[in-house]
This record gives sequence, structure tokens and C-alpha cells, in this order.
Amino acid sequence: MLNKKYIFFLSFGIIYFFGIISQNNLFAQTDISYKSVFLSRFLQNIHFPTGAIKNNEIVIGVAGDENTLKNVNVALGGQSIKGYRIVVKPVVEAKDVKTINLIYINNSSKVYLSSIFQELQNRAVITVTEKDGFLQKGSDLNFLKPEDRWTYEINENQLSTKGFTYEKEIVTRAYNRDGGNVLAKDKVNRIEVKVPKANTEEERRLRENYLKAQKELEELKSTSQKTRTEIVQVEVDMTPEQKKKFEAELAEINANLSQEQQKAKLIALQTEKFKLEKETENEHLKAEQEKAQAQQRQTIIISVIAVLFLLSLFIIFFIFYRRRKKMIDELEKAKNELAQNLQLINIKNQELDAKNQEIEKHSKETEQSIYSAKTIQTAMLPTANTLKDYVGDFFLIYEPKDIVSGDFYWATQKENQIFVIVADCTGHGVPGAFMSLVGMNLLDEIINQKNILSPDDILEEMHLGVYHRLQQNVGVNKDGMDLCLCIIEKSNLDKIKVQFAGAKRPFYFTENNQLQRIQGSRKYIGGMMKEGKKFEKHEFLLEKNAMIYLTSDGYGDAPNEKREKFSSQRLENLLLEIHQKDLSTQYNTLNETLQNHKGTEPNRDDITILGIRV
Repeated sequence: MLNKKYIFFLSFGIIYFFGIISQNNLFAQTDISYKSVFLSRFLQNIHFPTGAIKNNEIVIGVAGDENTLKNVNVALGGQSIKGYRIVVKPVVEAKDVKTINLIYINNSSKVYLSSIFQELQNRAVITVTEKDGFLQKGSDLNFLKPEDRWTYEINENQLSTKGFTYEKEIVTRAYNRDGGNVLAKDKVNRIEVKVPKANTEEERRLRENYLKAQKELEELKSTSQKTRTEIVQVEVDMTPEQKKKFEAELAEINANLSQEQQKAKLIALQTEKFKLEKETENEHLKAEQEKAQAQQRQTIIISVIAVLFLLSLFIIFFIFYRRRKKMIDELEKAKNELAQNLQLINIKNQELDAKNQEIEKHSKETEQSIYSAKTIQTAMLPTANTLKDYVGDFFLIYEPKDIVSGDFYWATQKENQIFVIVADCTGHGVPGAFMSLVGMNLLDEIINQKNILSPDDILEEMHLGVYHRLQQNVGVNKDGMDLCLCIIEKSNLDKIKVQFAGAKRPFYFTENNQLQRIQGSRKYIGGMMKEGKKFEKHEFLLEKNAMIYLTSDGYGDAPNEKREKFSSQRLENLLLEIHQKDLSTQYNTLNETLQNHKGTEPNRDDITILGIRV
């Protein structure tokens, strides 16, 4: 039969069991969160050796249970410390430490620590533990809990050996076993969750009640047993022994007493028999009452246990309900934040669409302007008929990298002298096109208006014109151009006189079935004024039907899909190979060779080649 003390401890045990589970979980989360915050501050004040951090990430390995991993990931995962993103990953076995920068070994870890320390030898990895004596076993940082606060030990020599440097404050705040003013070793205690003890007076009272109830129960059992024995022994018609005794007494009465005495004795015996039967009946009733009371007490005890059990279930369900409600609230909050973020994203997308439309509009306007500029630039260049009138038989390859070009070609005639120029201006696209207009304008002014006809003097005037027109004497503008200029004097003689001057560009011509190359002066048109450096003039005679070639550097610099240049040497070999062919074939060969080399790769620069049969 259950007693009050048993009921009390049963109910208290159920409630305390669930309380301990919740409390331990809370303590564990608080401790891990505290250590995670400390690790964050520790990483902010320590410097890893060069090359120890890969992919701009500090990887923290956690050797512990899922709760430890979860709390460290919540506290540190995804954070940015000194520009590095924090990544948290589990360590289940020793090989998992190959890609980490810091390992945190929790007391709940089931990994063999000796295998971890063996794997981490001679590696720039910070080892963090939380057990007394682990600093001497190879740990770099070890958590301890002296009395009511967490502190840590640090292995300075080992960190320095691994190549780490750190702020002085890390060491001054650390726990020092040998320090005079630091907590002593014997005060280092572990966290213990103690089960609260019941009140001593209450225990004594419950013990007395229990012993008293036990004694009453034993007496009741003894009495009931005795009563049951007496009930068996006493029957309504008396037992055989009583009958035998009664008959003996009757015989004695019959023998020794008179008739009256026998009657009196018989009445006395019948009275005693009735009395005995009455007492037996009372004992039987009393036993039945005791049994009913015992059943009632047992029913009460079972009812109390059932109530306590239901109460415990209610508490458990209430705790789960609160947690579930909290999770639902957090999810709802996250959902609302997500909706707000989506709304902001939609607004930003709309703004971006508007900006894109505006940019597209401006882009179209700019493109239209550039096409208009192309029309102007094309109009400034000599037409094919003009070139044919000047030089006769020729071919021209002219491929701007963009819509407009930084390369230009130009020609004019003064009496029997034909002036032919191919120039490569600084840059390409719109800036190069502006420079080309400046160059063509200067050539017209120098040759046609000022009547300067020597090639070296023309280039010198071009240099001064660009320098002054772009105000390069007062600004930082250093733009200019490379240029190849030749003057062809045609006559009735078998020989043709050619004059050449170049600004960093070569001049090619054929003689005796060989390709000859004359390098231009190492002086640039525009930019810095260099005293004493002049453009060099070259004069020579060519046989009729010889070829001359004026080029920019775009063909030689054209890349293939491997980003390899075609090269000037290959261009010279190609010109030698085709110089005897008609100009249409030369043009097609140069074009096809260029396209085969480039493939789908776009031009790197503007391309210009002018070939003339003299």
C-alpha cells in the first residue's frame, strides 16, 4: 500500500526531472554563448601567419555535441572579423581538421584528442579546450571556471612557435597558475547542478507518519488474521470440541445435578454460545470496515498520483506550447521581415529598371552621336577615287575597333609630289577619333596652306601643332600619334624618287623581290617637348611597279583566342610572300589571314594597312 512520503517524492521527482533537463540546457547554452563571444574577441586581437587563411574565410571546427555546434554557429557563423568571413563546421574525426584555422573541443566531444593533437602538429591552427590540465597536453587556449566566472589559460610559447602574433591584453587577462594575484589552482571548480533537498522537518514528519501507518497496517493484518482464524474455529452450531465438551457437561449435569440444575446449566451454556456468536459477528463486521477503509485510502493515493501525473503532463505540454508559440512568433516575424525586404527589393528593382531605361536612352543617344561623328570622320578621309587619282593602283584595309577610329589615312598632291600618310592616334574610339580630326586638320594646314614640303619638317610642325593645340605645356594631357609619311615624286624616268619620315612607325617597300624596312624616328608627335631630338628624313629611288606599305600597329597586335598577337614579324613575312601578286589578291589574303588568326576574338586596336604599286 502506498504512503504519503512515497507520493510526495514521486511527484517531486517528476517535476524535478523536467526542471533539471531545462536548467541544464539553459546553463549549457549560456556557457557556450559566453565562450563564443570570447572567441570572437580573441580572433579580433590575434593575427594569423601569412598564408594560413584561405579563400578569405576563418574556418572554426567544433568537436562537441549538436547543441555546442548549433550555439557556436548561431553566435559566430556568417560574421565578419577583420574582413574575414567566419565559417563553422563539425569535427567528427581527426581528418576533419585539415581545412580549419581554429578548433574548439567541448567536454562533450567523443573525438580522440590525441589523434587531433597529432594531426595538428606543426600547423598554424589554434586549439581551444575547456578542461583542467589540457594546456600542458598541447592546447593553445583552455577555458576554466574559477568560482563564479569563466576565465582562460593561454600558451604563449606555442602560439609564437606556430607564427601567431597577438595583442598584449590577451595575455594580461589570461589565468596564470603561477601569478601571485591570480586565482589559485585549488579554487578551480566545475559547474555542478545540485538537486535541492527537501525540508528536514518535513522529512521527519513524513517518516513518522509512514512508520505509524505501517504499524497500523501490521496490526490490522494481525487482527484480521486472528479474526479470520476465530471465525473459522467458531461456527454457528459450535465446534466439535465445544459440542463434545457441552455433551460431557450435560452428561455430568444429568449424572450429578437435579433436573433444575441441568436446566440452569443448559441456559448458561446457551447464553455463552449466543455471546460467543455475537462477538464473532462483531469481529467480522470490524474486519469488513477495516478492509473498506484500506480500499478507500488506496483509492485516494491512486487519485493523487493520477492528478500529479496529469499536472506534470500539463507542465510539459505548456512548456512545449510556449516554445512552439515562440517559434511561430519568430517565424512570423521573419516572414514579415522577408515581406518587407521583398517589398524593398521590388522598389529597388523598379528604380533599377528606371535607371536602366534612362541609361539605355542615353546609350542610344550616345551611339547616335558616335554614328554622326563617324559620318564626319569618314567625310574627312580621302575617298577611294581621290586616292586612285593621287597614287594610282592601291589597296586599303581599314578596320576601326569601335564605331569611330583612332587611325586615319590622308593624301594630297603638290605639283608632281604625292603626300601619303597613315597615322595611329593615342587611344581608339571617340578620343582617338578627335585626335584624328586634329591630325588631318594640321596636315592640311602645314602642307596645303603653309606649303611645308619636306617630310621631316612636316612632322616637326605636326609635333608643335599638337603640343600647342592640346595645351600640353600647361596640362597633364600627353596624347599624340605615331605617323608614317612618304612623298612620291613621279616622272618619266624608270626610277621613282621616294622621301620618308616616320614618328615611331616603319616604312616598308620592295626591292629586288625583297621586303625592305626603314624604321621611323624614335620621337612621338605630341606630348613632351624634347630639346635636340629631330625627325629623320630618308630619300631613295625605287623601280617602277615596286610596292610600298604604310601601316598602323593594329594588324600585328591582333589577338587570337589564346590572346596571342599576330606579330609584326609575321606581317612582314606575309607582305614578302604576296608583294608580287595583284593588289586585289593581296587585300583578300591579308583579310583572310587576319580573320583566321582572330577567330571570334575582337580587335584589340584599330587596323590600317595602305599598299601602293608605284
